[in-house]
Parts: sequence; structure tokens; C-alpha cells
Amino acid sequence: MPIHQGIQFSLMKGIFKGRIYVPANHSSGKPQPGFNEYHAYGYFSDDHGKSWQVSEDVPIASSNEAIGTVLPNGELILNIRQQNGIPKRRLIARSNDGGQSWDSVYFDPKLITPVCQSSLFLFENTAHTLLLYSGPNSTEERIRMTVKASENNGLTWPIKKEIYPGISAYSDLTQINESQIGLLFEKENKTINFMLFSIDWLLN
Repeated sequence: MPIHQGIQFSLMKGIFKGRIYVPANHSSGKPQPGFNEYHAYGYFSDDHGKSWQVSEDVPIASSNEAIGTVLPNGELILNIRQQNGIPKRRLIARSNDGGQSWDSVYFDPKLITPVCQSSLFLFENTAHTLLLYSGPNSTEERIRMTVKASENNGLTWPIKKEIYPGISAYSDLTQINESQIGLLFEKENKTINFMLFSIDWLLN
């Protein structure tokens, strides 16, 4: 099942302040080879959910299960599954107009993946601002659940920690407090597990 996680732009600053944004995907027309009828996109509201608008499609066929966040510079970033499984990398879409259109779309060579959902989350405290990613760290199988961190808004991912070496699939990251991160993930196709780890553990 796709996971659609809503995002809200800052209530205090920026021209899109308060915007609610939901990364999503849709299919149109008859099924196509390589799932090319799939496209990631987003829908958004500037009036607290009373009305909604739809973004441009991410212009890569077979893109789905998008998840995203707003970066400190106000840029919206989507991290997207590629259903056809060909690139073995996560698809990235970036927007500077609040997620209405896409300034750059590319496959990130450092975020290897099988065909699987992944999670993206911005961690912030008084000492750190880190973009966090979680997902299976393999090109062939849903194994090696790994958390990666970027200190430059996802341009590079020098920090990574393997959470579980075996079969692991869908995941979701959250911030618990100033020092702890929570990770929910599927394990061995049997259980859904929740673990806590500190930002210090991730960085050291």
C-alpha cells in the first residue's frame, strides 16, 4: 500500500507558509509495460484543507509511492519509488515553487534500492539539521534496512548505519525529541518493529 504522508510548510516564514502538501501517485489509462501508467505528483492546500490543487506530474514514467519534506531553504523534495525496477536508485524531484512544478528530477546514485517504499525525514535540533533516509540498502532484495543522513539537503549521503541485515521492507522515520529518532519497519515479512536510536549514535 502506498504511504501518503502530509507535510506542512512553516507557519512563520516563506511565501508558501502554512501550505499543506501531500506527496502521492496516480495511474491513468490502461496498464502499460513497465508500469509506465504510474506517475508521482502532489496535491496541496493553502486554506487549511478547504480546497486543493494538484501539482504537475513528476515527468518520469513508472514513478510512485512518493514521500517528501520541506528543506530549511524552503525547497520541497520528493523521494520516489521507481516501480519498473530498472534504475535501482531512488528518484528525486525538487521544487522551489512549493511543489507545484519540478526544477530538477534525477536518480540519486547513493540511494540504491530494490522496488520498495522508503522514508524521508528532516531532523532538527539546536545542534543539527539532517535530512534522514531509511530503506533497504540493496539493488536486488528487500534486505539491509539502513538509515542514511545528509548534511547538505540530500546532495550527498556520507553518514549511514545499518539497522537490520536481514529481510526488511517498508519503513517510516520520525523525531521523538531533541536527541532521539524513531524507526518503524517491516522485518522478515512477519513483524512490524519499532526502534529508537540517538542522533549521536547515528553520527558516531
